[in-house]
Amino acid sequence: MIAGVALIGSGAASGKEETSQEEAVLRECNRYELDYRQTLRSLDGEELDKRITEHRWWDYLIMTTAITFFVWFATSATVPPINLNLLWIGILGVALLALLTAGVIRLWRTTGFS
Repeated sequence: MIAGVALIGSGAASGKEETSQEEAVLRECNRYELDYRQTLRSLDGEELDKRITEHRWWDYLIMTTAITFFVWFATSATVPPINLNLLWIGILGVALLALLTAGVIRLWRTTGFS
């Protein structure tokens, strides 16, 4: 699974795909009256404004409250007793592998993994 994520993460868009994306961004910038260059920079991950990265006191309050609730609920959680039927686990596992195989074959036929 990790290898698959690594392969997906290392993929690069083709020139045609980048051109299509830039055309769509230009179209949306014209529609919503946005700055085209600033939008492209934000899509590339460049920082738009230094103020965006500064955290205010209520950001820490919200984060602390969320973590407190999470820890509180986690300490009171119990593992429910679940009876597992190995036959159905096997049937669902085979069905899952069949769907995965069918999806991979269809993706290979459609794109050639390129």
